Amino acid sequence: MSHFVEITTAGKEQALGIRKSLSKMKEVVNLDIAELTADRLLGVVTSKECMICSAIVDVDASCFISSAATEDDCTVGYKLLLGSEDVPVVINRLSKTGAEYKLAEISDISSFRGLTPKQEKTLRIALQQGFYDFPRRISNDELAEKLGIKPSTLSEILRRAERKVVGRYFEESE
Repeated sequence: MSHFVEITTAGKEQALGIRKSLSKMKEVVNLDIAELTADRLLGVVTSKECMICSAIVDVDASCFISSAATEDDCTVGYKLLLGSEDVPVVINRLSKTGAEYKLAEISDISSFRGLTPKQEKTLRIALQQGFYDFPRRISNDELAEKLGIKPSTLSEILRRAERKVVGRYFEESE
């Protein structure tokens, strides 16, 4: 599993310590982190046995990971956007792996119908085909061809739909 990470630290010494700690972890198989500033690291950490990621990937659920943040106690908090039918599937899988987790909040966003039918269909197909996976399982050009539209049209449909979904997410969280 590859994780795109952004780490903010108290300074260069702490950044070096975090980098050193990550490189010594047996679960980490590759570390590609750049120092943006003295207190900010950005990069990719590839691990071989992340129980949380495995649980999310292993279930046949449509899932957006909107953000992940490391807390002060070094736990990681994920915000997952799931269909209501997929919530028990993911929770069951997490329980089976033995991963420690805490469900902080469940909220309904299914009542949001701000998307046009074309945007909703395009987002759904993009998600199902792996467009939002990391790494992507389908490219923009391949998805456009599958949908019978130009790549630039696909990009515009997705951009407008994502704007609505993300905008709604932040409106509801305020």
